Amino acid sequence: MKKLVASLLLIIICLPGISQTKTPSFISDSLDIYVNRALREWQMPGVAVGIVKDGKVVLLKGYGTQDMDGSALVDTNTLFMIGSNTKAFTATALAMLDADKKLSLDDKVQKWLPDFKLYDPWVAKETMIRDLLCHRLGFETFQGDFMYFDSDLSVAEVRDKMSKLKPMYGFRTKWGYTNSAFMTAGEIIPKVTGETWAQFIKERIFEPLGMSRSLALSKEILTATNKSSAHTVVNGELKRSLTVNWITWLPPEALLLPFTT
Repeated sequence: MKKLVASLLLIIICLPGISQTKTPSFISDSLDIYVNRALREWQMPGVAVGIVKDGKVVLLKGYGTQDMDGSALVDTNTLFMIGSNTKAFTATALAMLDADKKLSLDDKVQKWLPDFKLYDPWVAKETMIRDLLCHRLGFETFQGDFMYFDSDLSVAEVRDKMSKLKPMYGFRTKWGYTNSAFMTAGEIIPKVTGETWAQFIKERIFEPLGMSRSLALSKEILTATNKSSAHTVVNGELKRSLTVNWITWLPPEALLLPFTT
């Protein structure tokens, strides 16, 4: 998906003479061909594509189907799980609170979460909020993640297990993608605001942007309409995935976002 987005942006940058007042010609020919070819090659049932150029939306379009059975088409209001893109929402929320002088990204985590622990007590004491957001606790990328992934562990239990992991590297010496660190960062928001992570995201981001179709809690997908199903490729064959328990990813919720509201 990253390659697809990057390629779409490259197309926009490289095509000369695109007018802001008329539909670019590539939207009806080469882009459609490119996206549909990507769906086939990547074995993806469907995707929603949004392109913004010079601050203006030049394309909102659904391709393919919501499920491998082909029963419903993807459109610009189809909900997709966005997984780790939730991290951008948490980081933005904490940056907002920093701008509002409600906290500082340089605050020690234990100021807001006194029970925050890591393998090394000194590291836990010195860890700042920005350390959680910068993936610099010393963990290797994904270290410990698969003990939590798709589990029924509570947030408190995940944090407890994180505290027992011995990081592979020194504190702030190496970047290592750490999902449980972002989950911990998300837990700071209710301590500061008195609102849940989901409430804060809805009030400060969704509502001001008119994102009325977007959901903050993964459990809301159960009753949602116009939603995509999760799929994966097993031994070269596309399969529908089991429902993923997103509790380990951040915070204990996962966002579901369409391209339009």
